[in-house]
Amino acid sequence: GGSDAPVVPLDPRLGLAAAVTRRSAGGAVLAPEERLDAASALDLFTTAAARLRGEALAPGPTPGAPADLLIAERSSSDGFAALRTRATLRAGRCIA
Repeated sequence: GGSDAPVVPLDPRLGLAAAVTRRSAGGAVLAPEERLDAASALDLFTTAAARLRGEALAPGPTPGAPADLLIAERSSSDGFAALRTRATLRAGRCIA
């Protein structure tokens, strides 16, 4: 998964939401047969992306692995678009 930045905002939530809803900014449904469920969309932007970089990623935190995490909470039932970042950790250190 990725974005078309800098043409569009570099915000993975937008890509995740688009992969699940397949709706344009104007609300039109685009190629509904290409919709992904939420778990598959999240895999596309995380585990699948790591595999493309040649990294083997186990789902979830793994003992001994670098703690590169994004901790988010959902503020409503609006799916990925409603996720709010609570913390970002890189190598176990909070950077945001």
